[in-house]
Amino acid sequence: MNRRLPTAVLVAVAGAGVPAVLAVGADSAPSRVTTLRVAFKIDAAKLVDAAPHGNSPGDVAVLSGTLRTPAPGQVIGHYHGTCTTMQPVSDSECTFTWALAGGQITTIAAYGDNFNGRRVVHDAIVGGTGRYRDARGQGIGKETGETTGLETFQLTRP
Repeated sequence: MNRRLPTAVLVAVAGAGVPAVLAVGADSAPSRVTTLRVAFKIDAAKLVDAAPHGNSPGDVAVLSGTLRTPAPGQVIGHYHGTCTTMQPVSDSECTFTWALAGGQITTIAAYGDNFNGRRVVHDAIVGGTGRYRDARGQGIGKETGETTGLETFQLTRP
């Protein structure tokens, strides 16, 4: 996935965490972890270039897309999010909401030196609604193309 929308904006989508494959794992008794896998595709992206012109702090990328099962690729939801450039070239912070059957999952992550990498990102699951209401954990996103990726949500519940 091209992560140069302000240079890590699209990285977050994988994180991001975001979030279209829904392969649900079983809850584990001791850890209460549920794993969800989704394939995502960026359908729309818009960069709002704040002054000064070019990649600079304050630029915002707005993204949205489709979530699918990994195979055969049935649509199971949608996501959208924003990424704000903090430092030119590589540092940004992104928030995504992943809408799936039964509720939503919200993730946040930072990108750049000492944060997340370029091809694999880790997003914090900071909340949710419906069946994901008390969820915490992480999303792990991997790029599979310029506008596609796979997100694995590792949901923990109290």
